[in-house]
Amino acid sequence: MKIKILMILFAALLIVACKPECKRNTNVDCPKVIDPVSCGDGLVYDNDCVAASFGQCVCEAVKDSTNCRPDSNMICTTEYAPVTCKDGNTYSNDCVAKSAGQCDCESVPVQ
Repeated sequence: MKIKILMILFAALLIVACKPECKRNTNVDCPKVIDPVSCGDGLVYDNDCVAASFGQCVCEAVKDSTNCRPDSNMICTTEYAPVTCKDGNTYSNDCVAKSAGQCDCESVPVQ
């Protein structure tokens, strides 16, 4: 029983010790990708990287199509993870959909 308690305490200590700090660092070169996130400070940032550079590490994706605008300069991977969007089209992945201005999309199961 004592060993089990010690193991739990050790695991808790590791979690606390390994938790990354979130400090403001505006010297980060973030991608110019619009993938809005809403953070604990009540602000919406262009993407996770920008939020983290302002010391915001607890953020959630914004599912609001008004924040999504077409951007032909977005650089997307060739990963095949299809999504179907409100415009009725299926895109090869979420980034490609967002570059077309489609943010409200659902994953398509791949078999």
